[in-house]
Amino acid sequence: MTIMGYNLNVFVQVFDSTSSLQAVGVTFPPEILGRIIELTLPDPPPCDFVQLKRSPHLPRCTVKERSNERARMLLVLSHVSRYWRAVITSHASLWSSIEAPLNHCSTGERDIVKLCAERSKDTLLRMTNFHDHDLTFLVRESHRLVYLSLYLEPEHYTGNRMHAPQLESLLLASMDPSSFPDLPDFMQSDFPRLRRLWLQGFTSWSKYRFSHLTHLMLSRGEATDPISMIHFLDLLRENAGLELLVLDEVYLTLDHAARPPHPVQLLRLRYLVTNNMYYDTIRNVISLVKVPPTTPARFRMRRVSWQDITQIFSIETYPQLILTNDTVISIVVWQQREMSCFIYNQNYRFEISICESFGIGPGNTPLRFSLPMVDNSQIRELSIEISSKATGWRPLFFPFDSRSHEVDD
Repeated sequence: MTIMGYNLNVFVQVFDSTSSLQAVGVTFPPEILGRIIELTLPDPPPCDFVQLKRSPHLPRCTVKERSNERARMLLVLSHVSRYWRAVITSHASLWSSIEAPLNHCSTGERDIVKLCAERSKDTLLRMTNFHDHDLTFLVRESHRLVYLSLYLEPEHYTGNRMHAPQLESLLLASMDPSSFPDLPDFMQSDFPRLRRLWLQGFTSWSKYRFSHLTHLMLSRGEATDPISMIHFLDLLRENAGLELLVLDEVYLTLDHAARPPHPVQLLRLRYLVTNNMYYDTIRNVISLVKVPPTTPARFRMRRVSWQDITQIFSIETYPQLILTNDTVISIVVWQQREMSCFIYNQNYRFEISICESFGIGPGNTPLRFSLPMVDNSQIRELSIEISSKATGWRPLFFPFDSRSHEVDD
C-alpha cells in the first residue's frame, strides 16, 4: 500500500487483513497506535554544518530534496482514517523533531516548521540545522529546546537572547570566524542541563559558563585564531565529569598566557580524540590534561617525527607496559601519505594516525616510525595492511619481517 510515495505495508501488516483500517484502528488504544507510528518514523536527522554554510535564502546543495520527512509522513498517515488523524494530531511528541527549511524561500517548508511547532504543544523540542536567520522563531520556542544545532552569522545577529533551561545538547558553528571568533551573547549565560556541547569556529566563549558537560567537541572549522590553552584548561576544570573529549583541528597555544598553566584531571573520561593536530598541541594536551591511562584514544597527527611520538607515549603518561602478551598491533597504510597504527591490549586502546609529512630516512624505518615504543624487539605479532594506493611502502616494511612471529600482508 503506497500513499504519496510512502510504503504503508509496515502499518497494514500489524492489522488483520480481513478488517478495514478504520475498524482495526479503533481496536487499538490511542497510546498504542501512537507508539506504533512513532516507532516507524525515520530517525531525527543529524546536524549538518556543511549544508548550513550556505545562505538560508538559497536552496542547499544536498541529496535531500526537502526537510522534515517525519512531519511529511505524519501528514500522509493522517489520511488513513479520521481515527488515525485524531491520534496523530493529539500525540504532541510525534511533532517534536523539527528541521530548518532547506529553502527559506519555500512557503511550504516554512509552513511545515510552523505546523510542527504548533502541534508539538508544550513538548520538548529537537531543532536541527537552523540558521540565525530563524532567531525570532527560535527565541519564541527556546524554553522548550532540548537539542539545538545552529549556524551563526554576524550580520544576522540582532541581540535577541534565548532562554533555554531544558537544553541538553547544543551545536554551534560560526559562518565567519575571523570577524566573529567569540561566542555571541545570544543565550542565557549558564546552562543548568547542558551535557553535550560542540563549538565549531569559535575560539572564545567568555560570555558563557559551561559546568555540567559530559561530551565536549571543539572544532576549528574555518577559524584562523588559536584557542588559549589557559581558557581551554579552565573549561575542562569546570567540567571534570567529561566522558568524551574531541579536538578537531584546533590549535591550542600558551603564547601570551596571563598565568602559568595548571594540569587538570578528567578521571571519568572514556574516549579521547585528537584529529589532524600538530605535535605541539597534542604534547600540551597530553602533558596538561590528565586522563586515566586506560582511556581509549585516537591521535591523528601531521608533521611529526618518530621521537615526537615516543615522547607523547611516555612512561609518565602510560605507566603500564604497552607491549604485553595480549597486545595486538595492526599497521594500515591507507595511501601514500597516510598511515595508522592500532594498539590493543587489556590496558590500552590506541589509534595513531599520521598524515602529510613522514620524514622517513636511513635508520628511521616505517616500522619504527609507526610505533610509540623505543624498543620494538619485543613485538610478538604484527599485522600490516598496505592499500593498493600505497604499494611503494611494501619494500620499506617487509625487510623487517623477522621481528614478528606472524605478518599478515
